[in-house]
Amino acid sequence: MYYILQSGLGNCSNLKLVVWATCYGATSDGNGSISAKAVSNGAKCSVAWDDVTYDGISTRFTDVMFTSLALGNTVSFSINYALAQFSLPVGNIEKIVVNGSSSTTITSAAVNPRSTSVIVSADGINLLNETIAQGNFEKMELTDTLVRYYKTFNDIMTTEFIEVTYDDTGNIVAIEWPDTDVTEEDLPDIKKDDVVRPHFYASFRNNVINTETEIIYLVKNDTIIPVEIITRTLYDQVLDIRYLDMEFINLLDGTNMEMEDVILS
Repeated sequence: MYYILQSGLGNCSNLKLVVWATCYGATSDGNGSISAKAVSNGAKCSVAWDDVTYDGISTRFTDVMFTSLALGNTVSFSINYALAQFSLPVGNIEKIVVNGSSSTTITSAAVNPRSTSVIVSADGINLLNETIAQGNFEKMELTDTLVRYYKTFNDIMTTEFIEVTYDDTGNIVAIEWPDTDVTEEDLPDIKKDDVVRPHFYASFRNNVINTETEIIYLVKNDTIIPVEIITRTLYDQVLDIRYLDMEFINLLDGTNMEMEDVILS
């Protein structure tokens, strides 16, 4: 079963926020999603993912989001803040869906300068447009108010990006520039065909139903490492669920890398 049953969901009118840290919480079963149902049952806001997720990534995301919410920030701000912890949107982390009011808060905030919107100057916006026009960038809209421009070389994405934050009316309120400036001359050779990958073993109860691979350049601590990201969707025949497994392989020496070392900013 790929969807959460809605029949047991009762009155949610006493809830400000419901977070479904699970796969398919925002996916419709033909009668809407469990996340949307929570709002129709009275919750002010509900947050979930519209796909299968990777446990390590979604756990990290919600930990950071809850910390931000505890400071009195809105759901929208807290989602953007949590996404900002990841240098790459992998494991379907960007497929988060908000039902209800994204301006919901769960506690009163002290004065928080990060929540104050200051529109970026025309010079700042012109510099952004000129930089993007002069380079090879891949645009990724992580949320309605958070956009990233990833620098790419030969269609391979780097973890160097420009992050642009908008307010609810579409004005740019923040531009975060990278600390690095990678050029094509800095890139190491990718030895994909020479790398011996660790063999993946699925248990008897799990079937691999889909495998996707992507190569990126990891830019970290003045080092550039080509990394192959392998994402597998598995099906557990006993529990009747789908879930993700991910591997991160250093294409310089063939070693496995920790998730935190690759995708966390």
